[in-house]
Amino acid sequence: MDDTEDSIEVLKIAELVAEANNAAIPGLLLQLKPLLDKASVTSQEVRVIRRSIWKYDLLSWCAIALQYEYTRVKGGLESAVRISHILCDCCCHIDVNESQEFSQSTLPSAVHSFLKIIRQFQQSYLQIQPPILQTVTDAELCDEMLTLLTSLITSHPHLCKPLLSCGDLLRIIMEDNHGHLISLRAISIIDRAIRVNRHCVSQVDRPTIQSLLDELVYKLTSLSDEDLAKSSSRLIVSLSDAHPPLVPLMVTRFKLYRGLKVILRRWDGQGFDRELSKLVAVLEAGTVENAKLYRKRNAVAVIWAYYQGWKARTRVAKLKQAIPKLQGSFRRRREERVGEEEMERTGRLQVSQQKLENRRSFRKMREKQLVAMEIVPAGRISDHIQDEESSAAVRIQAHWRAHKQRKVFSAKRKVHRENSAAVVIQKQVKKFLRKKTNPEVLVAGSLNQYMVDNDQREKIMGKIKNWQTVNKRSGVPIDEATKIHERAQQMLLLHHRRKLATKNEEEQLRMMMIRIKMDEDVLSDLPPLNEATEESVDLLACKSSIVQAAAEIEHHKQLRVNREPWWKRLNDDNTDDVDCWAK
Repeated sequence: MDDTEDSIEVLKIAELVAEANNAAIPGLLLQLKPLLDKASVTSQEVRVIRRSIWKYDLLSWCAIALQYEYTRVKGGLESAVRISHILCDCCCHIDVNESQEFSQSTLPSAVHSFLKIIRQFQQSYLQIQPPILQTVTDAELCDEMLTLLTSLITSHPHLCKPLLSCGDLLRIIMEDNHGHLISLRAISIIDRAIRVNRHCVSQVDRPTIQSLLDELVYKLTSLSDEDLAKSSSRLIVSLSDAHPPLVPLMVTRFKLYRGLKVILRRWDGQGFDRELSKLVAVLEAGTVENAKLYRKRNAVAVIWAYYQGWKARTRVAKLKQAIPKLQGSFRRRREERVGEEEMERTGRLQVSQQKLENRRSFRKMREKQLVAMEIVPAGRISDHIQDEESSAAVRIQAHWRAHKQRKVFSAKRKVHRENSAAVVIQKQVKKFLRKKTNPEVLVAGSLNQYMVDNDQREKIMGKIKNWQTVNKRSGVPIDEATKIHERAQQMLLLHHRRKLATKNEEEQLRMMMIRIKMDEDVLSDLPPLNEATEESVDLLACKSSIVQAAAEIEHHKQLRVNREPWWKRLNDDNTDDVDCWAK
């Protein structure tokens, strides 16, 4: 259905309304409610229905029908609520400002009708007149009417002025026996209207505002309902904020109430101290300028409070993020301190244990020396002491030479590394030059030299097929021939691998022979011992890492032997040689 089309059902209802009498109009208008209910809220059909209702002026008929006396209409006030629902549903979803007459005249009269119906519900609730037979309770219907009125003034702010100017609104608020719930909702509607349109207060005549203020002060000072007192104080503050010239009027009116501040104190601690403090501040302002200044100060206080709250929350959030880090750092530092203390304690124990072991070993060594001296004859004591001194001197010399060689080795380590790097670079350069000068020769250790290209492969395959055709064995199946061929290929591959390994060994042997030849040349060029210098000694130094490692291992082994006590080396084969060398 297109938006430009009209609803046939709405057109039929409009024709019937135009020809019907006043008593039948509410019943015909109620037929629009099922059309709006059955359509989806966001569907195009409901938009067409609303547009058709507005086009055929059925909203004006709804506003007129709300002015009827529903005690004589079938369905009673429930029918009025349904018609009000039709009016609000259409007015809140379509632009009714196209018709100036409907917007400025019909809708304000509809607001008065709404308040009149709510007043009838309130009277029915107070049993001023016999209740009307309805399918839904009066409380639920009245609550629905108040909700519809709130939505209507929210969608059309210009209706706030007729709402505040209506006398039925003040009568609804003045009921405080059993209808205080409706009065409470009415006060909240006024507060909502002021928030929607702040200029509506200045557009209402002064006597109406005075009557409203008197009723609010009465409810605030005389009644004991906390909700009414809270709503009344909030509405008084909203009126002063919306229209500052009301402040002198409020001060003048409230001066008639002696001890108002004392009366307001009885509401302290009841949950709306903020509203009471605002009301007292407004009363103490006295003038419009003071009221504006109070609002500015209040705004500054609110902004500052929000800023302080945000600042405190930010600090708390940062503190929450920092506390785990601090705790983790503290625990980590504590664990490190405990570990350091444990390591220090363990180190002290190890040092003390080592000292104790040294004392014990020294004592045992001295005991063994004494035992050995007891065994040695008296005539050979001096020889024995001389032998001990000689072995001690040998041990000291060995340690000194080892220390000196370590210093020399650490000084020449950089030179050894440079020489090793130069050997590697020279090897790679020679390898590159061999490839460049003779591209057909590939690197040893690779099987690429046995690979052929596609043309050579085709020629070889052709030769193999010719040979197989000529020398074909009769009675040999193809599968067996394939297996024999694969076995031959594996044997050939194994042969080439072995040949490659043999070639590598030959290459290593050749390199070793070259190295021996170089060493022989170096030895033949050495000068005699009486003419030898430090440069001559450096020529004898081996640059091979393997030889250096083996020499270092042998050196450490000799050092361990020299560190042992003399009595452990009595049965060594080298003792005699060392003693002879020492002598």
